[in-house]
Formats: sequence, C-alpha cells, structure tokens
Amino acid sequence: MVEREVKDKRHQQLHDLLEAKKHELLAELRNSLEEQRTENVRMTFELAQDDGDKSVEDHERHVRSAIQGNKGGQLDAIEQALEKLAAGTYGICAECGCDIPLQRLAIQSLASYCVACQEEIDRMAKHDALPNKNSDSSGDTAYDYLPDD
Repeated sequence: MVEREVKDKRHQQLHDLLEAKKHELLAELRNSLEEQRTENVRMTFELAQDDGDKSVEDHERHVRSAIQGNKGGQLDAIEQALEKLAAGTYGICAECGCDIPLQRLAIQSLASYCVACQEEIDRMAKHDALPNKNSDSSGDTAYDYLPDD
C-alpha cells in the first residue's frame, strides 16, 4: 500500500513538472509570436528603410523563427513525455531501468538516463571519439597530408 502511494506521488510530481514546463514553453511561444506581430505592424508603417535596416530585421526574423521552431520541438518532446508518463515509462532510465531522480528531471525534464548511466554513455562517447593510438604505427598522423621532403 505504501509503495503504491509513493508511486502515485512520484507520478503526480512528474506530471506537474511536465505540465509546468509545457505552460512555460507555451507562454514563451505566445510572447514571441506577439513580438513578431508587433514587429510586422511596425514594419508596415516604416516603409522608408535602408538596406542595412532591412538586413538586420531579416536576421532578427530568422533568429526568432529558429527559436520558435526550437520551442515547438521542445513542446512536442514534452507531449511525448506526457504520453510516456501515462504509459508508465517516463522517468525510468532507458539503460538500467531505475527511476531517474526527480532533481535530475526538474533540471532536464527530457532526460532518458539516470546520472550514472549518462556519465557512462558520455565517457564511452568521449573514449570512442579519441583517436586510437594503436591503430597507426607510422607516427604523427596530424600531418599526413603534407608531402614528404
């Protein structure tokens, strides 16, 4: 009975965490879209712009659009996490099957691994990214593209 209450409490905490992140992202998207609308209205009244002003505004519009796309992607990921929560698989390490601590999920709500497994994955990725010194016996390979003298 106590175990069930603990699981229900954790489930509710995870749900609240994801919903809070979802509402935060929605608010950011609304603000960004409102800023964009305001900027579009301002631009229609300022017809006399030089090329520099237009270039800066085009760049700002591009950056704003990229940020909105990123926020939209995060929102999709939050929705998927809510679906995983409903299915009972959210907050469980994909590697070892242990519960991912709430503190980790509060910081990185889309984490798929517990800290220990993520550190091991990162360590292995770093190790795999390092050049294998045993694979090349010809010496320094950094300058292989230079002609021999």
